[in-house]
Amino acid sequence: MSGQIPFGKDYPRRSGFFGCKFLRHLLRSGVVYDCGADGLHLLTLVAMTEDSTKYRYAPKFWRNQLLDLLGWSKNKLQRVRGRLVQIGWLHYEPGAKERACIMWVLVPGGDATIDDTPLGVTEGDDLILAGDPGAPGLIPTDGPESGTSAGPNAGHKRARIRDTFSPSPRPIPSPPPSPHGEEEDLRKGRKRQSRRRRVFAQDGSASPDPVRERLFSDLVARASALGVSLAEEAIQSAVCRGASLEHIAAVLQHAAEPPVYQHPERGAVRPWGGGAVWTRLDNPSHLMKPPSEGWARPDEDWQKLHAKALDAARREKAAVDRQTRQTEAEASTEAEQTRLRQLELQFGDQVNRLTNRDAIELLLAHGPKVSSYLVGHVRKSGTKGRVVRAALLKAFAEKAGSN
Repeated sequence: MSGQIPFGKDYPRRSGFFGCKFLRHLLRSGVVYDCGADGLHLLTLVAMTEDSTKYRYAPKFWRNQLLDLLGWSKNKLQRVRGRLVQIGWLHYEPGAKERACIMWVLVPGGDATIDDTPLGVTEGDDLILAGDPGAPGLIPTDGPESGTSAGPNAGHKRARIRDTFSPSPRPIPSPPPSPHGEEEDLRKGRKRQSRRRRVFAQDGSASPDPVRERLFSDLVARASALGVSLAEEAIQSAVCRGASLEHIAAVLQHAAEPPVYQHPERGAVRPWGGGAVWTRLDNPSHLMKPPSEGWARPDEDWQKLHAKALDAARREKAAVDRQTRQTEAEASTEAEQTRLRQLELQFGDQVNRLTNRDAIELLLAHGPKVSSYLVGHVRKSGTKGRVVRAALLKAFAEKAGSN
C-alpha cells in the first residue's frame, strides 16, 4: 500500500471478494476495542461501497449523504473517521466544496495479512486422510498413482487441503422437529400480541384501541414520508421505551414543519434526513426530550438555502413596508392640505392681524411641542412662512375648540 495521492489514483488492486474477506477479518482482529461499534459501522459502509464499484476505482462520498446514511452529526463523523485513520484502518482524502471525499478501508500490515480461514476452524482442521470414505469430495485410491509408489498404504497418504481446493460440502441435515415447537410458536405469538397491546391498548385495556391503531398507521406513513426506513419498527421501539404516540406525533411534526427546498444537484432537501429522524426516535437519551430538542445539526445545504430564503423574505418585507409608508405619507399629506385649507377659511383673517407678540403668546398657549423653535422663528422673521402659518392656524383651531 503506497502513500496517499489525491483523487484516488493510488487505489489498490483487490480481488472480487475482498469485502467479504475484510469483514470476516474485522471479527477476528478485535478492532472494535479500538474504534467501537461506530467504527465498525463506518468501515462496513466503506467496504461495501468498494464492493459495489467492483474494486475498479476508489469510492467517493458526499458528507451530507454519509450523515443521512449513518444518522450521525458532523462532529461524530469527524471523530470516528479520524480515529480509524489514526489506527490505520481507513484511508481518507478530504473533499472540497465541489468535490466529494475519497475513502477506502485499509488492513494494518497490508491486504495479504487478512486471515481468510472460516470462522470457528482451527489451524489443524484442514488435515485429513486422503481416501477416507468419510472425507468430503475426495475419491479413495486403491492403486498406484502418478508420482506415488505402490504399497499397502497407497491411496491413504495424509494430505493438506490447499486454499484452491474446494471440496463438496456435506449436506447439512434438516433439524428434527422439536417436540416443543408448538409451545415455542405460541410463546412467540403471545409475545407479539403483548407488544401489540402495549402499542395500541389504552389505559391498560386488554384489547387494542381502533383509534390508536389508526394513529399508529398515520405515524408510520408520516415517518416514511420523511425518509425513515423500517418506520413501523422505529415507532414500535419508541413506544416500548415509554414514548406515547402523541409525543412521537409531535416529534414527527417538528421534523416536517421546516420548509423543503430544491437543491440543484440533490433535489428536495430537508433539515433532517431519514437517518436523523430514526436516531431521534431510537436514541433513549433524546427520545423523551421536547420535540424541538435532541436533533442533529440540520443539513448544511438546507441551512444555506434556508438563509437565502429568509434573506429574500426580509428584502420583500422591507419593500412592502416602504411602499406602505409611502402610501400612508401621501394620504396624510393630502388630508393635511385639505384641513389647512379649511382652517385658512376659518382663521386666515385673524392670523393676518396678529402681531409678533400676539403670535408668540398664541403659540406658547396652544401651539405644538416645538413652539420654542416657532417662537424663535417669529421673533426673527415674523409670521411669514408656511410652517409658522400652519402652526398659528392650528393654534387658533385648538383655542376655539377649548372655548
